[in-house]
Amino acid sequence: MKKFALASYALYLLGGLVITAVGSVLPQLLTHYHVSYTVGGQLVLVGSLGFLIGVPLSSFLLGRFSEMNLLTISALMIALSKIGMLLLPPFEWIIVFNFLNGIGVAALEVVVATLMMEVFIGRRAIVMSYLEVSFGLGALLMPLIASLLISQNSWRYSFFITSILALLMVVVWKMIPFKKRLFQLQKAVLQTPTQNLRLCLLKIKDGKYSLFLV
Repeated sequence: MKKFALASYALYLLGGLVITAVGSVLPQLLTHYHVSYTVGGQLVLVGSLGFLIGVPLSSFLLGRFSEMNLLTISALMIALSKIGMLLLPPFEWIIVFNFLNGIGVAALEVVVATLMMEVFIGRRAIVMSYLEVSFGLGALLMPLIASLLISQNSWRYSFFITSILALLMVVVWKMIPFKKRLFQLQKAVLQTPTQNLRLCLLKIKDGKYSLFLV
């Protein structure tokens, strides 16, 4: 349970990092492509549109894919978007990658928040506040990291750092022992009226969970 919570906080931290990555190096990015701040504003707008589209899209896909698979897809989308930006392709591709990045971040946050709400039934307000703090910490750290890279004339590697972190989170989440069936059984126990629940036994055998009410 603790590993699951820490991995969830790490994903929200990643979300804060990647959502502010473009803005942190925007002056350098615009100078490299010789475009105006008007175009830069449009770039940020496209990223926001991707986020807005990603929220209902990920909610729709949750009914068709497992949470873990959707998390993997969203983290890979973020990683590929950042790798694409790292390569500094034609500016039109930067816009496309930023749009995909927004979708990936939205999907990541929706899925993680859904899982945390399902798992920590009696502590939803607390865990959600921790998630938001993690996101804010990531949003705070990215400009600091970018400023250090800018001072070394290596600003583009801010995209490299976030892409590596996204790929790392894919690996970490594959190692998290997540059993949704167990959490569903726990939820059923908590929602059972006390007067009707005299004894609850949770039997674990061969990786399968069974709930017995006596």
